[in-house]
Amino acid sequence: MVRVQAEPNPEPPLERCCFCRKQTNFWTLDAEGKVTGKSVACCEGCAKVASPEDVPAKRTWYRREMIAGGRTPGKYLFRDF
Repeated sequence: MVRVQAEPNPEPPLERCCFCRKQTNFWTLDAEGKVTGKSVACCEGCAKVASPEDVPAKRTWYRREMIAGGRTPGKYLFRDF
């Protein structure tokens, strides 16, 4: 199970789950139970069945989202997450 927390006041467009790509306002938590700059979007359904080691790094998730959205992920898009 992956620990997640809902974003308190989400505004569209919502991010897509790192596993199923469903729009969600839930974010992964770190070991201390906090949403950080390294958190990725993860819906409640996937969080229930996934393991923490299955969660992609933010950089990997971001790259996949760029590709899925039809955009070319260039090096200028990758900040240190």
